Amino acid sequence: MFLDRCSRTILVLSASIFLGACTPVNPLTVTSKTTTGGSSGCSSSNGPILDADIFRLTNMTGGVPSSSSIQCMVSAATAGGTPLAIGSASMNPPGGGTIIMTEYASNPACFADSGTGWTYQPGQSYTFHITAGGATYSATVTAPGGSATIPSFGSGGGPITWSNPGNSDSLTIGEGFSPYTNTTLQPIASGGIGTSAATYFPSAGTYYMHLSILKLSPACAFASGANAASEAYGEDAYDDDDTK
Repeated sequence: MFLDRCSRTILVLSASIFLGACTPVNPLTVTSKTTTGGSSGCSSSNGPILDADIFRLTNMTGGVPSSSSIQCMVSAATAGGTPLAIGSASMNPPGGGTIIMTEYASNPACFADSGTGWTYQPGQSYTFHITAGGATYSATVTAPGGSATIPSFGSGGGPITWSNPGNSDSLTIGEGFSPYTNTTLQPIASGGIGTSAATYFPSAGTYYMHLSILKLSPACAFASGANAASEAYGEDAYDDDDTK
């Protein structure tokens, strides 16, 4: 998966969870997403493995947002999984314009941009263009999420809801104290969890939560010639910690 190849290291607020190839600092296990990739009927088994995503992370404390960051990222690898240098990469955000992405973390197989001249707009489409191995490939990603409501744990909680649900949404809740038990709900198809948050927090203490609103593009997201293992997706993630 391209996050592993690119080693994305976006720091999560007080929960201190790193996404991608990094190891969480606290005991919370972030749920790994499942992917569909492309289809051999319209993609090549020998072409490059291409990945593209648009991502937003909102940090919260007690259900109150404190900061957020956005990023779009692409990567390329050979059919055998060896990193493949990207010649150029760009993204067309909603409303027009072209965002030129640059090499990420001194890795020529990964290009990214962190919100230079664009914003994360839930429900809107973003088109990526990747040139690698002498050919150019394109894929369109729809940004999911938005309007996430996470009631305070201390008040007994309530329904956790969000807009523009994806097709692989998940919620992971973990204890910040021994025995560090985690509860993971996946998939969530309705754009929310109706059960009170108190159901998942029976004991007093500090809890950490990771909400991933994930929308995977359908098979054949990239043009013909890309590897069937290629994927494109949008993710709106929320990390919250609170005390009951």
